[in-house]
Amino acid sequence: MPMMSLVCAVSINAAPLTDVIFTDIPIDLEVCPRRPLTNIANVKIAGTVSSPGYEFITVKVFRESVLQFPVLTQALVYSANQADFNLSASIKAELANYDFTVAIISNSTEIIIGNATNIVAGDIFLVNGQSNAVASKQGEESSDGNKGQFLRSFGTHNPNPPYVISDLNWHLADGDPGYGPGGIGQWALRMGRLLIDEVGIPVAIINGSRGGQPISYFQRDDSNAEDIETNYGRLLFRARNAGITNHVLAILWYQGETDADDAETHEKGFIELYNDWLADYPELEKVYIHQLRVGCLVSQWNVDLRNRQRLMPDKFPGIEVMSTTGLNAHDGCHYNYTNGYKELGEHIFALVSRDLYNSTNTYNVEPPNIDYIFFNDSGNTNITIVMRNKIDSLIWESGVKDYFRIEDKTVNITGGEIVSNTVILHLDANGFGNSGLTYSGHSGSGPWVLNGKGVGALTFYREPIYSYFGPVNMPENFIVKPLSYSAIQLSWTAEPNVVNYLIKRDGEIITSFTSTNFVDNGLAQGTEYCYQVASVNPDYTSSWSEVKCASTYENAPHLPDSPGTWGLWHMNTDSITNHTEPPTVPWYIHDDDSANPDRDNDLEISSVTNAIVYNSLYFNGSYRFMSANNWNNADVIKIEFDIRPLDFSIEQRLFEITGSLSVRFQPNSGHTYGRIVFWVYNNRIPYSVVSGWKTVANMSNQWNHVVASVLPNGDFTVSLDGVASGLETGLSGIDDTYSGDARCFVGGDRLNNNRFSGYIDEVKISVIPEANLFGMIIFGIFSVRAEKKH
Repeated sequence: MPMMSLVCAVSINAAPLTDVIFTDIPIDLEVCPRRPLTNIANVKIAGTVSSPGYEFITVKVFRESVLQFPVLTQALVYSANQADFNLSASIKAELANYDFTVAIISNSTEIIIGNATNIVAGDIFLVNGQSNAVASKQGEESSDGNKGQFLRSFGTHNPNPPYVISDLNWHLADGDPGYGPGGIGQWALRMGRLLIDEVGIPVAIINGSRGGQPISYFQRDDSNAEDIETNYGRLLFRARNAGITNHVLAILWYQGETDADDAETHEKGFIELYNDWLADYPELEKVYIHQLRVGCLVSQWNVDLRNRQRLMPDKFPGIEVMSTTGLNAHDGCHYNYTNGYKELGEHIFALVSRDLYNSTNTYNVEPPNIDYIFFNDSGNTNITIVMRNKIDSLIWESGVKDYFRIEDKTVNITGGEIVSNTVILHLDANGFGNSGLTYSGHSGSGPWVLNGKGVGALTFYREPIYSYFGPVNMPENFIVKPLSYSAIQLSWTAEPNVVNYLIKRDGEIITSFTSTNFVDNGLAQGTEYCYQVASVNPDYTSSWSEVKCASTYENAPHLPDSPGTWGLWHMNTDSITNHTEPPTVPWYIHDDDSANPDRDNDLEISSVTNAIVYNSLYFNGSYRFMSANNWNNADVIKIEFDIRPLDFSIEQRLFEITGSLSVRFQPNSGHTYGRIVFWVYNNRIPYSVVSGWKTVANMSNQWNHVVASVLPNGDFTVSLDGVASGLETGLSGIDDTYSGDARCFVGGDRLNNNRFSGYIDEVKISVIPEANLFGMIIFGIFSVRAEKKH
């Protein structure tokens, strides 16, 4: 999680003395968000003394009743009979309480003006959804054994606005009531208790759930996000008054029963909600979805919504899913504590601990989730279900076969078993020609497919069953060649019946790959590497190809040094004219993501002489870069860059992406051009598709979408005839029709392959001098990283 400035304070307007007003001071039981890199939270005390005569203000900090040194002291300097004060104390995130005493001093007399007790530093979570997120006590068994002084909540969990508004206090968390001051529900209480015990820091959980409500009930009012009449607004109101909106680590979500018959509406609503969360809780790292189960309006074989929940992490890297199958204390809608909410809290704790706290407990943590399904014999009477988690163990409970169904085919499943980490289903007839396999689970207790820690398998819907694969051949036409000073390219001919290919480098398997074109990046410069490739399907692995070797290039490409000033250029059919401007130019970024209007804004990101950097741009966004503040002028030329991946392996945690460079020309309104020239310069030497300056488009009185195919990890300069930057007003030699600002859109499609979607981590725009081009040109280096956190 990135470093941030954390200050724990709540604005109030009260003090024991009428001549002192606090603008910031912690309140009793407050959980101050810690800075993860230092494990420290800063506690701020600020305000105004409005009567003269006081010399100093002091803040004494007590850890478990022991005074900490030094005592914070600030001289009071008066202006117009008022003296402002602003002090900050640091406390460690640990299982210890801190108390604060604030005093003013006059003539050696100390007057206490404020106290705050049992303050801690820790981590923050939110919970929302329907009644199984409320998770109140259903049977006789209580969750009170998980309560403790370091597990807390803020405000009152209540759908009635007056109750929410009237409670701006911190409370010890409670699980059994569900609703009420400090109410967070039984499974959230259990999860919090386990996090405290494992990580050794306090935890705050705020629950805003409401039973029996559809996805529409939980949506944000975009005109007033904190509308107290909405569920979204009430939770955001509590978070803001607690001072934690910028520090929420994760949101835990259990909802959808009311939407069971309208999967599409639910999915659309949830995605809108997810994007709103990202806007209002900007440091949010994870959202955990609980997949529904049969019961509480969810019918046996209506698995569409549940399947969409299962696939949500494949679309958004910040989402994880947890099953609710395998829990036997289920009354058809809710759960008792033991073998119900207790285990649910333990299962979600394990995921949170792995994702956010780097727990080494990574086996059998995720629910079993299918990878692919195929017939494993030529008669199509046996089915193999391959799970994604290849190292986890599986349990088949007798009778669970009744909850699998082959769609649109009259064939019965007679039994099943576990072989390694796969599920094998046996049929009484040929099952070919079906519409897929469904696993529904059931209500109440009964048999399940589980992992080794009792986490139930995720249900799925009409998953395709692939044909029997048969033998596979060794890849042919295997070619290995250098691509750059740090990359080697491998290619071969596709073979039938292949699921993926194994690749060896210098005798060791380095990856499995689905394509027939692989780029091995990050290699040493001027070094020889030797490779082999083999074909694989679930039934067979071919022999290895012959060994072929290649060496990376000796010399790395060199980029010219960046100049100290920006250059403004204009290019026509005959020449390039340069106009210089002052060395500091403001740059702006505009997020034009229509799917996520909350990210639609303008932001000045830098005033620099040679480079700008903007981090964390989403692939599914559209981003514009501009020089100078002429943003709203629609009479402009627009340039759109699409950065698309060439390849991606699920095993890679970090990887760089470049790909096709797409440029769209849009005319100034009411104007046409006699000619537009699009140039691409490739600094990749000696191997390149485009080497040196080259004209790739030459258009007369028309507008096109031009794609220049470029190699990965290259550096490219783009120049356009007639581009305007908005700075050339009054400069000689510039046609008035070019007035306006140049806009660049940076973005692209989400990576759908291999169940991954990412974000642009870094974009750089630099200026490079080219003397033979009469001055400066804008040079774009797109350094793109994507990350799937584990």
